[in-house]
Amino acid sequence: MLRELWNGVDTATRFGVAIVAGVLPRHYWSDLDTRVPVRRAAFPSALATIALAAAIGVPAFFRHAEANARLATDLTLQATGWRAPQPGATAPSDQVASAAWGASYLSLFTFALIPA
Repeated sequence: MLRELWNGVDTATRFGVAIVAGVLPRHYWSDLDTRVPVRRAAFPSALATIALAAAIGVPAFFRHAEANARLATDLTLQATGWRAPQPGATAPSDQVASAAWGASYLSLFTFALIPA
């Protein structure tokens, strides 16, 4: 019974390592496949990679979009006179505030294409 438990833990551990090793280039898989089932774990590895990217990328995108919207809102409030500009700065024009709103609509593209 203890041997069966050990075999189950060993199999699960090897499969977990194979999921992590699945992100390596494919030409390494044949060397690793003798120790861990990398080819069998390729699909779960892809799903884990997508889930990890979503867990990191989605919150980062929302922070980026929120910062763009905050800037546009702040510029609009300054341009309309509802908020005083920073000390030593002049109030932005209506065109600048409108451009900031237009740029905030492109947050998905600026997040994906412009490096931080």
